[in-house]
Amino acid sequence: MNPANVVTSVRLFFLPVFIYLIWSYHSGSEHLRVLAFWVAVVSFLSDALDGFLARRKGWKTKFGTFLDPFCDKLLLDLGFLILILKPEFKNVLSLPLWVAAIVIFRDLLLGAGTFILYIKGNLEIRPSYLGKSAVVLQMFSILSALLYMPFTSLIWMIAGFMTALATIGYLIREIPHFLS
Repeated sequence: MNPANVVTSVRLFFLPVFIYLIWSYHSGSEHLRVLAFWVAVVSFLSDALDGFLARRKGWKTKFGTFLDPFCDKLLLDLGFLILILKPEFKNVLSLPLWVAAIVIFRDLLLGAGTFILYIKGNLEIRPSYLGKSAVVLQMFSILSALLYMPFTSLIWMIAGFMTALATIGYLIREIPHFLS
């Protein structure tokens, strides 16, 4: 357990706090939405910090390689799901359902692919810049929704398109590994 893994592990503890805050939010409790925003900001910044520490200090571990994307996917997927389903957000923002579907589908696909490659003994996690860009846009989508920004639907759609492109890129890059 090194400092990068500690940062990632702490981020995992932010997850239930974030989910509780956005799930408990209603129109009379704006402080919960604002707190959820700040918990998300801290989580997203800690994601950047643990990645920086792992690369710069050479603190990459198998544990961190698994836990870091797992934390991201849980926070983003559950965040997208709740923001789409919860009437308090749905009625104000009219967020496109297809974006949440693409994000969640991609993460399920990546999880299944990782599992299959792990079983085959052929697992090498190589995130692409396109995939990283999609995740950053997904993070920004959640933050913009929590702030009720007027252009949130546009940000969601851009994140959805970028996620779709990253998924296609992943499939093109990884299908040969499944066939070998």
